[in-house]
Amino acid sequence: ASFGPGAELQLARLFHRTPQGCAILATVEELNAALARLRGQSLRNASVALRAPGVFALTLETSGCHMVVRLNPSGAQVESLEIGLA
Repeated sequence: ASFGPGAELQLARLFHRTPQGCAILATVEELNAALARLRGQSLRNASVALRAPGVFALTLETSGCHMVVRLNPSGAQVESLEIGLA
């Protein structure tokens, strides 16, 4: 059987109601709040590294900070943050 985008959206909404889905959604919201602080800064460098199977590190360097974001099946977290860089 084939399912369309509507089915995918419904399954995502259902997943977000589960404890695991709520926890992952919370990490995404926290990460978006951290990324919002970069607004207006010039992006100098961006890269992704594989840390382990299914675990990635996104590195963002702006005119004012260096941020490493860990992305894994349990969510997304700011792993490290250096601010005040010039």
